[in-house]
Amino acid sequence: MLVLGITGGVGSGKSRVLSYLIEQHGAVAVEMDAVGRELMEPEGACFEAVAELFPEAVVFEEAAVSGKCLDREGVAEESSGKCMDQEGIAEATSYKRLDRGKIAEAVFGKPERLAALNGVIHPAVRRVVAERMAEADAAGKPLFVMESAILVEAGYADICREVWYVYADAEVRKARLRQSRGYSDARTESVMASQLSEEAYMAGCDYRLDNGGDFAETAHAIDKRLKNLLRERP
Repeated sequence: MLVLGITGGVGSGKSRVLSYLIEQHGAVAVEMDAVGRELMEPEGACFEAVAELFPEAVVFEEAAVSGKCLDREGVAEESSGKCMDQEGIAEATSYKRLDRGKIAEAVFGKPERLAALNGVIHPAVRRVVAERMAEADAAGKPLFVMESAILVEAGYADICREVWYVYADAEVRKARLRQSRGYSDARTESVMASQLSEEAYMAGCDYRLDNGGDFAETAHAIDKRLKNLLRERP
């Protein structure tokens, strides 16, 4: 199984490249940011540890019960809304979740808190990636792709046949983020400044994929590179 890493700065178009690899080349893909978000959901493996690190980001909410409650004889019955306690008084079901915006605020400009968060999330993400890679390999899938803006820093290059740097110039990225996320240029520049430089990305990658123009050209470059890699594969 060919294993690729996809990385690049915000607005470079990594997601579109990943979608193309899935749709046109049958890739099994893992978006590491999405995995990290899943791990911080209430049922996720990292929820309690992150909640302990960032108690200010824990939000308690009341939720309507949809499913089964116990009646007064202890028999499960369908319910929507609030269940009844033993005295027949309606009681709310509450749950807690993590506000990722508050976590982002908590780690901004505080490297020690960011390091603590990464110390919880990154090992768990790596375990998920390893599990999904093993499943794809066992299923005989030809291509496995992992995508993250911090793929290089997180040390995934050692498990990839190649790491691709998805490149687009700053003005293209700003325009994309204005349109897709409503970012101001100032916000985009702030995010860019927090990420690796082009030189640093290239130092940790094997191939630069230009994604700043017509995507048909990007797709052609992807097809050609994959053809060469598959030909070289032992």
